[in-house]
Amino acid sequence: LAGAPPSKELSLSGTGLTDLHGLEGVTALPGGMTLSQNASLATLDGMSGLVSVGENLAVVNNVTLSSLHGLSSLSSVSSVDVEGNTQLATCEVDWLLGRVGMTGVGAGWVNGGARNCQAGGTH
Repeated sequence: LAGAPPSKELSLSGTGLTDLHGLEGVTALPGGMTLSQNASLATLDGMSGLVSVGENLAVVNNVTLSSLHGLSSLSSVSSVDVEGNTQLATCEVDWLLGRVGMTGVGAGWVNGGARNCQAGGTH
């Protein structure tokens, strides 16, 4: 992904990517970000420079995704949709929502990982 031109939005679906290295320079996606149906995507490492997503951030049906901590700089997003990620612990969603000021919402979202970080060992 290194050398990709700047974009207003990012949509990756059905790729063979295991992480998002190469996108470290992306700081804003005013049009939104969608990651869906990426069976090998285990982490969002590579998105550490992303500070804002102007529209929806959707992370849906990435069956091996176990961490959202690649979004460690994200502080602003209009809406968040995280569901169907069967290895993702609820505490990971709660962590992300806390980063962007939407705390307390993640517990009701449907992901398949452990109910908390202690049981899932994801922190």
